[in-house]
Amino acid sequence: MDQFKTNKAFSRECCIYRVPARLRRLNEEAYTPRVVSIGPIHHGKENLKAMDDHKIMYLQQFLDRSKVRVKDLIKVFEGYETALRDCYAETIDYSSREDFATMIILDAVFIIMVLLKFVGESHESGSGDQIFFRPWKFVDVVWDMCLLENQLPFFLLEKLFERYPIKNCTIMELTFDLLKQVWTNWVKEDSREKINCCGVLHLVDFLRKCQQPSKYHLRTKKTRFSSANT
Repeated sequence: MDQFKTNKAFSRECCIYRVPARLRRLNEEAYTPRVVSIGPIHHGKENLKAMDDHKIMYLQQFLDRSKVRVKDLIKVFEGYETALRDCYAETIDYSSREDFATMIILDAVFIIMVLLKFVGESHESGSGDQIFFRPWKFVDVVWDMCLLENQLPFFLLEKLFERYPIKNCTIMELTFDLLKQVWTNWVKEDSREKINCCGVLHLVDFLRKCQQPSKYHLRTKKTRFSSANT
């Protein structure tokens, strides 16, 4: 009866999964990372490994500024590991728990540092940073960060961001500022309050919620429709 066993029961928290094959066949490049892997789905692909050294550099900068240790970040990961795994549709199969933790922490800190460097909060955004001194590279990185198969749960980013010494600013606000700049037609200023109130699952969900009409807009539209029919 082993053939009837499943590797993983579907979780209600699942929010990160592969793009359906029928959509991928229409435009493979639209759903595939160009320069950086985020999360387990595309991790280890040869054409994305060039960014691994950059992830390590960003981690070191994060540690130097925050004065935390890698083991402190691992403790954060351990506290949310089950919830994190439940966010993925596929079974996450790693040779060791340590390898999985390392991958997640490197990728999460990478996202956090991109956000910090974009607003000029990190003081180490100078020499050797190929992302911010090559505009086309920055665009590719942000594009990859917004692919469905290239996501980390947002709650993990929030928990790790709490370890960074920055006042009067949340990772939600940093994310909004970055995406508003890059996805101008998608992320409008009037979406900021809505995002802060409802929260997000990951960066793709962030963009999705920015496209949802506000309750005020819906009420106004409904009122106008009712008036037109009276």
